[in-house]
Amino acid sequence: MSKTVKILLTLSIILNVLFVGVAIGMYSHGFKTKVSMRRDMKEVIKNFPPDKQALVTESMKSLREKTKATKKEIRAKRKEVVEVLSAPEFDPALYDTKVAELHSLMDTFGNEFAATARDLALNLDQDERKALAEVIMKRRGGKHMYKESWDDKSEKEKPPVNEENE
Repeated sequence: MSKTVKILLTLSIILNVLFVGVAIGMYSHGFKTKVSMRRDMKEVIKNFPPDKQALVTESMKSLREKTKATKKEIRAKRKEVVEVLSAPEFDPALYDTKVAELHSLMDTFGNEFAATARDLALNLDQDERKALAEVIMKRRGGKHMYKESWDDKSEKEKPPVNEENE
């Protein structure tokens, strides 16, 4: 084999390995977020007394069952919003209606989640509530996790404002 072919083969292998690494890195975050709430919750409640472990587990299972239909409706409504947004002729009134319906469903889901958290908190001590709150806030922030808002930052920490974009 000639020296040029060996170099090209080696370079190709290196680039393929890097490509696979980048692909795994990009998509692995999505795999983690699918199961992280349950895994993190199990990790936190393993330090709880058995009766409280059962209470949290049953509350979460009950919440999943109660919100199953709402989640399906949210997914369907998101598809409708995308369809309206990507239609050949954009209808702003229909878009606003579909988004309002989606937000209403999301509010319903959020209220059910908050009610479950409130009911759980009534039966937990401060340390247990704090651990539960950390798991909830970590997951509820999605990919971006829980971060302080831009309003809470000092002027030095904020990025410069581009006047043309505002």
